[in-house]
Amino acid sequence: MTTTQYVICALFGYLLGGFSTAITLSVFFENEDIRTVGSGNAGATNMLRNYGWKAGLLTFGCDVLKGFVSTWVGLWAFGETAAVICGVCAVIGHIFPIYYGFKGGKGISASVGMMLMLAPVPMLVVVVLMGILVYATKIVSIGSIVGNILMLIAIWAFRSHDLVLCIGATIVVLLNLYSHRENIVRLFKRSENKMNWKELSAHSRVELRFKKKDK
Repeated sequence: MTTTQYVICALFGYLLGGFSTAITLSVFFENEDIRTVGSGNAGATNMLRNYGWKAGLLTFGCDVLKGFVSTWVGLWAFGETAAVICGVCAVIGHIFPIYYGFKGGKGISASVGMMLMLAPVPMLVVVVLMGILVYATKIVSIGSIVGNILMLIAIWAFRSHDLVLCIGATIVVLLNLYSHRENIVRLFKRSENKMNWKELSAHSRVELRFKKKDK
């Protein structure tokens, strides 16, 4: 790869990753920026808490997709090294989006998309484990943090021959852990917020229809 190709990959991944599904959907459907409600985070969890299941799952799916597409385009255009660069930069864009004053999500969903493209089997296993942890503990950040660590272990254990992928995965995990630094502190203090699945489900069905409001 040439220097120009590296730059193209980095810019493409970052600019695509910087598109915030959460901000776009919250403004379009609810006439408010998701960063002004709840935890203030532009991610799927905050969307889920404030606007219900449909909003949360749609946000998560679209953010996974942008990580996946960024990585796939890099792989298609220039090969695996380019794919890793695109994926890592998509995660950076997701966390620090230039379009929104560098205040975005926490990087988990974009990371999932990247790793589903580059290491689908280990990532699928990790996603299932993340889901089980979140459901059992009712704490989303535990699933995110533990899932990141498990993903990194899996990549280094089963793909250690692919140094570029291992380095990319390490960078992504460090970024995600950094973005979860406040959650980690709250976990140690045992003050992290929990999900009430029954209450959330009822709230989503009855109060939040997720349809565009009149301006």
